[in-house]
Amino acid sequence: MNIVVEVIAEYLRTNRRLVVPTFGAFMVKESGERLFSDLLNTDDGVLVSLLRAKGLNEMEAAVMLDRFIFEVRHELEQYGYCRLAELGTLRIEPTTKVVRLYPPVQSEIAQQE
Repeated sequence: MNIVVEVIAEYLRTNRRLVVPTFGAFMVKESGERLFSDLLNTDDGVLVSLLRAKGLNEMEAAVMLDRFIFEVRHELEQYGYCRLAELGTLRIEPTTKVVRLYPPVQSEIAQQE
């Protein structure tokens, strides 16, 4: 899961949106705030291309992406949240069932460095 998170975080440093096919999109507002929307989930091919640029073939990239989506969905269903390192934490809002992205906790960022 880490390589997918790293690729997403790296891409969002210079771009405004990255779609995770069938799952949702991570977006960056002009203020720098990161958001997540499960409404934008149509595959535009960008994430697989980014994974392939890391040296994976198309099958490996697809399998890694499927595994990432499975693990995130599992953690969201099991615990109500999923920590994604420097991206932040996806959390299911109990009343609305909307998935929101919260900024990473500074101590989590420090552990990665």
